[in-house]
Amino acid sequence: MTAVPTKLLRISLLAAVSVALLLSDPRADAQPPSSTTTVNTGDPLPRKAAADRRCKDRRAGSTRWLDSNPHVPFFISVRDRIESASQACCAPWAVKGSRWRTIGPYGDVVGTAVVTGGEGYDVTRCYELELDVVKGEAGVGIFASTGGDWRPPARSARWEASKGEHEALVRMVGSITSLLDEPTWRDPDEPWPKRWDDRILTFQIQPDPDRGQRGGRFAAVGGRALLIARLDGGSWKLSFLDTSTAMAAGDGARPLAAFDIDGDAIPELIYHWDAGDSWSDVVLRLEYQGWVEAAESVGGSTA
Repeated sequence: MTAVPTKLLRISLLAAVSVALLLSDPRADAQPPSSTTTVNTGDPLPRKAAADRRCKDRRAGSTRWLDSNPHVPFFISVRDRIESASQACCAPWAVKGSRWRTIGPYGDVVGTAVVTGGEGYDVTRCYELELDVVKGEAGVGIFASTGGDWRPPARSARWEASKGEHEALVRMVGSITSLLDEPTWRDPDEPWPKRWDDRILTFQIQPDPDRGQRGGRFAAVGGRALLIARLDGGSWKLSFLDTSTAMAAGDGARPLAAFDIDGDAIPELIYHWDAGDSWSDVVLRLEYQGWVEAAESVGGSTA
């Protein structure tokens, strides 16, 4: 049985020369998460809060984060650390009545939501939660626990491209996506449903010479692939490209938010991918060698 994958194909700038060729998806061989927990499809949420020592959320100051779709454990942040929340966190976090902060695209807390229900799913062996917004707005769909040390960043990563910069970005992305091969299942007479022009998130990173961080202004673009570009002297440079959903029948990639999670003043990027039969949220972190994966959620599946 196909299950939720754990890793995505990551294509760095150094490999961008072969954009049109790197379309294989390693998710196909993914296996179910290892656990002794039994969760069947349709199971109600536990009547009592469960405990599982394998869930690494007991450290002082830990903040829990939920995925945008489905609402399952995403990651745990504590001080300068970001860790994927494993399947072991599914039962401990499935607490009816628990309150969560709703998050905007630049890490601002825009409201409060409450877990009102949910049910188990046997493929992921996890509980998919239902939340109702009781105050403010829903935000981008990810949620942070009310407990924990994480606070919205003092400096927002918000940045808006000028008209000329936006037009240059559109030309660049159009050129790159035109190189992506066509899957055999697609009707060439039908337009691609995975548009990218409405999936653009722009943000900025402040330079930090002491840490070798040059900073800059960035744009994350979704669609058939996830692309991150950096504005350099008026022109856009490709920083990251993930084509692992390019041949899939799902909704593709969609950037959700860019904000500092681990307190280092450098925004992380959160995005959602959907390959049709499986999907999840991912955190990318900018390090000296480029964008790397910091965490991935338990995710969902139609298997």
